[in-house]
Amino acid sequence: SKTEDNALPFDTDNKTGFENGRFQNNFDMYGTLKFDKNKSVAFEPDESLVPEKSNKQNNLNKDITDILEELAKKEEAVGDFYRERAYRAAIKSVEAYPKKIESGKEARKLKFIGPSIEAKINEILEMGTCSYKSGYPDSVERQIFNVMIKIPRIGRANAIKFMMKGYKTVEELIDDPDLQPDQKYMIEYRKELDKKIPRWEMKLIHKYIYLTLKQLDDRYLAETCGSFRRGAEFSESLNIVISHPDLKDDNATENNDNFLKKLIYDLTNQGFCTDSFLMEPYKYLAICRIPPLNPKARPYLRRKIEMRAVSYERYWLTILAKTGDQTFYKSLQKRAHERGFKLSDTILAPIEQNNVVGKPLKVNSEDDIFRILNTKYLAPKDRDWRNP
Repeated sequence: SKTEDNALPFDTDNKTGFENGRFQNNFDMYGTLKFDKNKSVAFEPDESLVPEKSNKQNNLNKDITDILEELAKKEEAVGDFYRERAYRAAIKSVEAYPKKIESGKEARKLKFIGPSIEAKINEILEMGTCSYKSGYPDSVERQIFNVMIKIPRIGRANAIKFMMKGYKTVEELIDDPDLQPDQKYMIEYRKELDKKIPRWEMKLIHKYIYLTLKQLDDRYLAETCGSFRRGAEFSESLNIVISHPDLKDDNATENNDNFLKKLIYDLTNQGFCTDSFLMEPYKYLAICRIPPLNPKARPYLRRKIEMRAVSYERYWLTILAKTGDQTFYKSLQKRAHERGFKLSDTILAPIEQNNVVGKPLKVNSEDDIFRILNTKYLAPKDRDWRNP
């Protein structure tokens, strides 16, 4: 098997916390929550929580949308999800348009069509293709931009500022005086850290951290969120949410920080965590690799793991938010607001008169959140709305 030479230094049977393929603390490491036999979780679509559908069957502008779809996929491939979403929103508008589009100016009248996409539509109509389909993702400027937007605390605006400094290669960025240590690290090891993590390896990483937590205190809770929890076969990083009954909102910052330091210390001593960077008082970016039992075996790659400790009251709210995907979660937040609630990764509370947020409601599971919002429960695997 893939892990034969690098087997973990512990068992993976029921003795280490598994029961019928799941951990005993009522969370499922495989991405789909399961409940007791008397509680059905069969997915029944709630019409208000179904992504808006386009008019693909009667698309009169397929020549345009096919090329825009190619551009969207290119943006997705290089990690520019902002532009990808812009293209996909434009595609829906064009697909739903009941007439054949004759010009970019005509398309500009549609929702989500800005000047940039208008120009591309003009080119498609005139030339039958778009010059942006080839070449531009591989330009030096775009390569630098795509590296920068993946670096912690950079974002699009700062990435553009770095590009304006005139760098000709990505390697030149490492010596920039405005970069922080973790940012330089991400650039230096970007080729390794950008490699996708297969699901089997994500499971091993999850379990390694989980068992380390249990050695500290059996009451710790942990869930790996993001695309892993939604059932993805590959992911760029892991996002782990951790909590404990003693972590309360009134003392969360200090306690969470101290706990994470202890966890990182233990993982480092075990040879699992190779580097770590404090992102916030309650969040670390850890660079980890599974330690091999066989010293002659090829070592595992470094992997990015974001660990955050949250108060017990916020645990399930944070899990819901960090599981995503973003399209689904924003839709759920909209549903909450329509029904008179504020929903975020820190609070679920009624909105009272004058838009005053009321007392936070107690949440003991994801199911509680859906029930309070009078919405059918969707398993994590059914929340991948951006790429259905």
